[in-house]
Amino acid sequence: MTENKPVLYGYFRSSATWRVRIALEVKGVDYEHRFINLLKKEQLSEEYKKVNPTQKVPSFITKEGKLLTQSQAIIEYLDEAYPNEPFLPKDPTERALQVATPKNKLSFLERWLPRDSRDSRSVLANFRVRTVSVTD
Repeated sequence: MTENKPVLYGYFRSSATWRVRIALEVKGVDYEHRFINLLKKEQLSEEYKKVNPTQKVPSFITKEGKLLTQSQAIIEYLDEAYPNEPFLPKDPTERALQVATPKNKLSFLERWLPRDSRDSRSVLANFRVRTVSVTD
């Protein structure tokens, strides 16, 4: 039996989609990205409505075929389902401190999102460079 790849539906300029894409990159998840063009209102199509009845992006289909929506929920799922490179410390006190410090527990991902970039490769390349410099 072959395992299905997870699928991310999102718009390339969506900051919520970017957060999920970065989380997927950090976790090393092999996934398929299906682009939804919000300018062309593709999220309102009947085809996409079958994927996500709320017709919003991002939408994430797990390898088990379950629909997840909302970037924070998707990233929390990724952190649990792919425990390599954890986003938050395992120690409950350290975890609480990290969650309490930023405005929300996923805001740490935003530092990897250049506000002026529209090219996914440049953002992910920027992410890789910053990761190396931060961890060295």
